[in-house]
Amino acid sequence: MNPKTEVDSPARIGNSNQFGRGFLSTMSLLTFVVLVAIVSVEHSRQSLATAFDEGYGRAWTIFPWIVAGGRTIANGLRAFSGEPLNIPSNTAQLTALASLLLGFVICPTVYLFRWRDRHLRNVATSTHEHLTLPGLFFNYFTIVTLFLCIAIVPVATFGEFVRSSIRSAQAVQTNKDNMINDLDAIVVDLQQYRILPKSLGGGDGSCIGYNLAPGFAQTRNGVYSITVEKEKAVIVGRSLLFPSSSIKVELDAKGLELRQAKAGMVHGGPWHWMYEGKFL
Repeated sequence: MNPKTEVDSPARIGNSNQFGRGFLSTMSLLTFVVLVAIVSVEHSRQSLATAFDEGYGRAWTIFPWIVAGGRTIANGLRAFSGEPLNIPSNTAQLTALASLLLGFVICPTVYLFRWRDRHLRNVATSTHEHLTLPGLFFNYFTIVTLFLCIAIVPVATFGEFVRSSIRSAQAVQTNKDNMINDLDAIVVDLQQYRILPKSLGGGDGSCIGYNLAPGFAQTRNGVYSITVEKEKAVIVGRSLLFPSSSIKVELDAKGLELRQAKAGMVHGGPWHWMYEGKFL
């Protein structure tokens, strides 16, 4: 007698669960991990803000380098002002290290080895979707690994954008400072010309007749021109690195007498400084 083989009827199939086994547990775990990620990113932002005032703080975050960057900036400001550096505690350092190890070493390693094991044994994924501790851990590692793989692209792009912006701002400020030094030298030369008698090639109390020497007319920082009257002078410098940026200095009689004024520091009075373009 042949054993009876049961065949699922269409009605029985229709009454079966429409979701695969482990679907609810996977979705629950996914929701939990997303909430943890949101809280962790928010904690990173708060830790970065707190790092400037209260110290390193707790470093448990998906992106611990955000907190470390904030601490580095804060320590740089403290060192510049002569204050002692705020060194993070051993607990904070170990927590940051644990964040890096868990997110970028343990999770990807477990996920890749588990995936390789399944592939070699040719086991269907659906058979491993039971609500078991290994299955939950594998799902967790999978979600964290995929989240980091997706998140690291915009994070790296944004980081490169910030670094590029900082380098550009530093280049602009350096060029501006160098042009201010060039204008300082031109003003000093003009003042010397003004006080010298005409027998020595000066203006004998007047700015009329002053011309920029070749070394002053153009430097590696910018191109300069000057318009003079008897008791007034206007010097304009245009940047060679940033052609849309320029600095203009206007001096009256009192300004021509003032020898200790610092260029770029006096924006009114006898020295009038005006900036255009990226120098604003």
